[in-house]
Amino acid sequence: MPGFNPYLYVPADPALTALRDPDQFLLIDKRDYAVTIYPPMAEAIFAVVTLVSARVWAMKLAMVLFEACAVLAMVRLLRRLGRPAGWLVAYLLHPAPIWEIAGNGHVDAAMMAFMFGAFAWGESNRPYRAATAMTLGALAKPTGVLGLPALWRPFQVALPLFVLALAALLYLPFAAAGTGVVGFLPRYVEEEGLSSGEGVYWLALLGRAGLLRPAMAAVFEGSAGVAMVALALWTRRLGATDVASQLRGTTLLLVLFFVAITPTFPWYFLAALPMAPLIGSWSPFALATGGFLLYGFHADAPSFFGRWTLLMGLVVAAVVRDLTRTDKKDGGP
Repeated sequence: MPGFNPYLYVPADPALTALRDPDQFLLIDKRDYAVTIYPPMAEAIFAVVTLVSARVWAMKLAMVLFEACAVLAMVRLLRRLGRPAGWLVAYLLHPAPIWEIAGNGHVDAAMMAFMFGAFAWGESNRPYRAATAMTLGALAKPTGVLGLPALWRPFQVALPLFVLALAALLYLPFAAAGTGVVGFLPRYVEEEGLSSGEGVYWLALLGRAGLLRPAMAAVFEGSAGVAMVALALWTRRLGATDVASQLRGTTLLLVLFFVAITPTFPWYFLAALPMAPLIGSWSPFALATGGFLLYGFHADAPSFFGRWTLLMGLVVAAVVRDLTRTDKKDGGP
């Protein structure tokens, strides 16, 4: 929205009346009370695309082009890993990217382009190039931040400071919003049941058993955060800069983050899916494939909790399979 800070104005604000598309305005979710939840790189992408066209098809096309960049990065990575290019069909023929990117136009495609581009073209002797791309990806979709630890070497200070400075620079145009630059995130956490625990499968399971207590959600989420930081440091303990080690560590972070937080939006899992052909891991494939269980496509669909349980069962089984593999020759985790 040129001229307006999206972290200060909700779509229904009278100041934005002149920007409304009458065919689209009433379709905007939470238009009366939600400022944007998207970080600044996503906002920049939206602004550039709408300069070309404000139609939905234009945004979907832009996301497909971002996905094409991610696919090119995957091709390069497969070559660097010495894996057959044919493994790419595990991504190209998978219905999730078709449904979520071409069909729904999710900005995750932009994050994937930056993340896998960082791995593909940000070789170990160009860490700042890789860090720039990875940071831009994280500021398109926050799950992209899980790729950043792969670029870090133990006791290296300059690179993390560079990442923080770049992020601050991108947020600078929106500084008038103050702490409001986090956007709708705090309300989102509440609405999605993350603060109560109802939106996290493991806590919801305790709730079904009558064992969930008010403090458990905060303890669980705090512990999960500490565990993710510890895991990120552990994956980088040797400071390996080869791309196979970087991808394996990132896969571990992505999958265990999704297993711990259990998001109920299937498109979140797209970020992990390329890891299936790249390192031969089953758990990203299980996430993206089982994610369709979260959609209730018809009124007679089984209960959401039942479908959620089936998804988590499939994913946990795949994680166990990946973690217990002993044959590493195919580049598996």
